[in-house]
Amino acid sequence: MIAFAAGSVVTSAAWLIGQSIGSTKPLSPVLEVESRAQTLEDVVKKTDDETAVRTSSSALVRKCGASEFTAEIGHTGPRSRVNIAPGNETVIDCILTNAQKEGFPLFISFKAH
Repeated sequence: MIAFAAGSVVTSAAWLIGQSIGSTKPLSPVLEVESRAQTLEDVVKKTDDETAVRTSSSALVRKCGASEFTAEIGHTGPRSRVNIAPGNETVIDCILTNAQKEGFPLFISFKAH
């Protein structure tokens, strides 16, 4: 498992370096919050869209007071992105603290402007 994680980090870092060298657009960091892994029982229990939204990564981001964020369906499922920027420290701190408690995977990535 450690080898898989290390390989993932190396691959991501190489891609980010390549993107930053070859890109003329400035990059800014974002905190990505992926939705929790779902068991079959969790999926069956979700009978409506409202329940699914309340248990998604977006619900955590909203609960932490983010006024601006993006949500999308990625290759691993729903995720929300919050800019890591001055003035957003309280929101980021809340997400970092609560994501671990609530089981949301976190990633830091970069987006081009």
